[in-house]
Amino acid sequence: TKQLPHSHGRNIPAILMNNCIDSGLDSLTLYRHHYVGSTAEPLNVQQPRVELCHNSSRSNTSVSILSTSPITAISRFPPPSTPRSTSIVPTKRPYLDDLRPFRAQFQPQQLILSTLRCSLLTVSQNLTGYLSDQLNQDAHYEELVTSGKLTEEEAELAASAKSDGDWDAILETLPRKVVLAILKYQSVTFCMRCMEQFLLAMTPTKAGKSSKHDKNHRFLDRLTKDAFSSALRKDARTDGNERYTVGRQMVKTSFYSNILPFLADYTVQQIILLGGYYMYYHKRKISGDGNTAAFSVLNGGMFFIIVQRSCELIVSRFACLSMSSLGAGVGTFVWPGWGTTLGGQLGDGLTANFFDKEKDGKEADNSE
Repeated sequence: TKQLPHSHGRNIPAILMNNCIDSGLDSLTLYRHHYVGSTAEPLNVQQPRVELCHNSSRSNTSVSILSTSPITAISRFPPPSTPRSTSIVPTKRPYLDDLRPFRAQFQPQQLILSTLRCSLLTVSQNLTGYLSDQLNQDAHYEELVTSGKLTEEEAELAASAKSDGDWDAILETLPRKVVLAILKYQSVTFCMRCMEQFLLAMTPTKAGKSSKHDKNHRFLDRLTKDAFSSALRKDARTDGNERYTVGRQMVKTSFYSNILPFLADYTVQQIILLGGYYMYYHKRKISGDGNTAAFSVLNGGMFFIIVQRSCELIVSRFACLSMSSLGAGVGTFVWPGWGTTLGGQLGDGLTANFFDKEKDGKEADNSE
């Protein structure tokens, strides 16, 4: 107990107590707790006076609240900025923390993993296509048998011969497809790393700050985020209780982080497209067909085809980017991390397969 001077000139007994109560984003500080009384007036110990000062982050003013007990006073003044269940508190992660070195894909471990990944994907795609063709072929021969055009023995022999021919063709072309897939992957990755370094060099850095703490690199950080790690970080900040919110935010995060990879993939495919048509035109020109209207660039034949294929490529890549982002969000809702990666690849693969079938159908119609 201590005698403190009052503003009215009276000496009153007081109990000094400092206590801080954490409320998440803001704080309620228990600043002073004393009993009102004086030597001239009896002390009423049943009615304590509590002064709570709330230091708001939006203003520098302090609000005092009078109550009969500290618990009542705190319950009457809830924290105004309590985190809602639909928000994720950001962390002070350094910018460009997920940015990989320029030659990271050429390291032995990464090179082995990328080679295995491309090889397995190419083999699985060819096997899936072969099995799908076999099912369609069996259905076609069954229709022929039902209509009486072929007997069962003739249908079995024809199906077996065609199946063996398709399998031999796959085994013959598979090594070449694997090598081309590996080269394409390395080309896309190298193109993406060049884009990252170009944007990093073009983004100004404030004096006295590194790129990891400069806010000018915030947008570049979005473009270079790793979706797998970002999903794990977001899920960890919510203790796994806000999967819907994390999945919804991962749609946006995955869209930004996949812009450069899809742009690099489009660039490589556009170069392949232009190179292929140049070689085709040069070959026809040497053979003597270069003066015909169908293959003359001046008459617009080949030029129109190149523009059409380029526009189709832009549409397909943007659609794959959008569906990959949606798939990453759904995958994050199910399983943050691996689900994010699998969902993104599934959305990209299904969309690319859809456009490939549309392209094959148009080519079949044109050939007929």
